[in-house]
Amino acid sequence: MARQGKDMNADVIKLVRQMQALIPLLADLQQTGIIDGSNSTDETLGAGGTFTGAWTLVGDRVQAAISVTVTAASAADGLVFEHSADGATAIHSHSYALGAGQSRHFDEPLLMDFFRIRYTDGGVGGDLVMQTKLYKTPPTSHAHALSESFNAEHGANIVRSVLSGFDAVGGLSKNVSSYETVAGIVALLGLLVDPSGTALRFYIEDDAKAGNAVGIAPMAVRQDTLVTLTPPDGDWSPWKVNDVGALWVAVSDPVTVTGAVTSANKSGTSALTDVAASASSVTILSANAARNYAMIHNDSVSATLKLKYGATASATSFTGQPIRPGQSAFIDDGYTGRIDGIWDAAVGTARITELSA
Repeated sequence: MARQGKDMNADVIKLVRQMQALIPLLADLQQTGIIDGSNSTDETLGAGGTFTGAWTLVGDRVQAAISVTVTAASAADGLVFEHSADGATAIHSHSYALGAGQSRHFDEPLLMDFFRIRYTDGGVGGDLVMQTKLYKTPPTSHAHALSESFNAEHGANIVRSVLSGFDAVGGLSKNVSSYETVAGIVALLGLLVDPSGTALRFYIEDDAKAGNAVGIAPMAVRQDTLVTLTPPDGDWSPWKVNDVGALWVAVSDPVTVTGAVTSANKSGTSALTDVAASASSVTILSANAARNYAMIHNDSVSATLKLKYGATASATSFTGQPIRPGQSAFIDDGYTGRIDGIWDAAVGTARITELSA
């Protein structure tokens, strides 16, 4: 009896060792995958010809690796990977285009119970070589040389990235959302370098000026004549400058000027004239190209004077506000043409002072 028990223990140990030897083989099988013959082919397609694989029940396979070589270009989105729940109706698909003479590799997650591949030639006809392998565990991702050009047809993983930098104030690496202070933002921006490799220096208020400082110049849009912006109110927009680089600004409140102010328009001639009040239009000032300024005083106790830039003033054709008795109007807007006037009664006189260059 003891002999029999000893033999049984030896058999169990032998069986366990055999199973242990199979484990690497099973793992290797999962990594190497199995060929899906229904969606693999080596054939020549005619012009516009098609290949349609059979629906494959993927079971516990989670990823397909497809290698394709064509001698002629495919149709637009001619290579299609389809996924189905019932092996009859495609519910989800991914489409790609291949160029003439291309060899491509695709890693396609198996999203549903059934999977197949369709291919359509671009209209010339040529050879199609395709092998599809199904894996229980995703194989190691294949690599591309850094010099290889990429386009929208390359598969890609979606990766969420977080911009971070070293906080010179706190001495810790932080996400950009953590740079809520001015000093923190300066520390983050300080990681940037210019094309020569020189680190850019960003300054905060009260920093001393440094010689040969490197920075980023602000950009502005040249607009010789201001127009309404396309972005709606509340959107970000660029600064605007005129043809000499001066920044456009809008002054809506009075501006206090400190120091001496020199006028560009200097007058050397002053002419004083009187015009009697009239209930019909009369000329107050004739056109004078050298005029810099004029003051017209309505010296009347009861009649209101209306002025017009141009000929023939009337009760309904006039410029600006009427001049009430005892008040004055000032012509300082650069107008040098004829000015006519009319009173609502012929009472009083217009006292006129005109300054000319």
